[in-house]
Amino acid sequence: MATKAPTPPRLRSKETPPSRSRSRAARRARLLAGNASRLVALAALVVGSGAAAGVALGYPIRSLDLGGSDAITLDQEALASTIDGEQALVAQGDLPKSYVAADAAVAAAVKLVGAEYCGDTVVPDAVVGEPLTSAFVDTTNSAFMISEAVKVKQQRDAGKYIKELTRSFDLCEGQRYYTGSGADKVRLEITNNRKDVPLELDYLTRTLTPVDGGTTRIVSYFQVGNFIVAIQYAGPANPTKTLMSKAEDEILYRVAPEQFSKTARVPGQKPVPSDTTTTTAPDLVQPSPTSSPPTLATTPPTFEPPTTTRPKRPSTTKKATATTAPATAPGSVPAGP
Repeated sequence: MATKAPTPPRLRSKETPPSRSRSRAARRARLLAGNASRLVALAALVVGSGAAAGVALGYPIRSLDLGGSDAITLDQEALASTIDGEQALVAQGDLPKSYVAADAAVAAAVKLVGAEYCGDTVVPDAVVGEPLTSAFVDTTNSAFMISEAVKVKQQRDAGKYIKELTRSFDLCEGQRYYTGSGADKVRLEITNNRKDVPLELDYLTRTLTPVDGGTTRIVSYFQVGNFIVAIQYAGPANPTKTLMSKAEDEILYRVAPEQFSKTARVPGQKPVPSDTTTTTAPDLVQPSPTSSPPTLATTPPTFEPPTTTRPKRPSTTKKATATTAPATAPGSVPAGP
């Protein structure tokens, strides 16, 4: 019987053919290049998205009016003993046209300075004379605006009252309390959400809202010198947005015109004492004191004589030369409302 000869083992060359080695290197290079391209594209996408998101978010945030306060701090010591109490009351011109003067009995029936809140009554020290009051009623919805001005002996007595009343409100448990009794018993909620306050210090405002519906009250108390000023709105919820702030501002314009101006105010700014303020009186050739000072020439200016066709100047005041010092006048008092 014939025996099958064994198949000799197949010998493999230890060397890879050049063509196969080149194709493998090319695939590896393409793979690396693809990965690198994807990494670059991903990085560009991340950077681009971040930049776009920054612009998209930054622009509207910059353009938003975040309602920052422009409240100022009054120099109460300078105002002490300078306030006319009648000017510290809300006037009819401070309110919308729908408000008219209310019967005197309305103001007499409401006590603001020394009123009870959350079962606590804060009474000012060293009161001088009788409180001054004013009252107005809205003919469209029967809402009331009542104001009261109380004079105390010293400005620190007024500041003390505002601080103690603020503490009384803040310590009210749960910011809710009952007022009245029997059928008139009402549960009130205290909130402090006004942003348009005029003063940073010596001021408080609170909104008293009936939990089960009814008349809403907004009260504000602030100090001007040695006077305590109180204002109360009583009527439907959500009155005109600027009702309280305009009444407060107008009072401050009248009683503290040198410190509380109708021009733009810087948050927290403190007034500059009036006795250190001087202004330059304007004339026909000098610029207004509020403008930037002109740069004087090194030589005196010359003026061409008027011709016969030029109209005559209405004033005979001579022009000031470059060497003449400008006239000065005492500090001016900003105009009231």
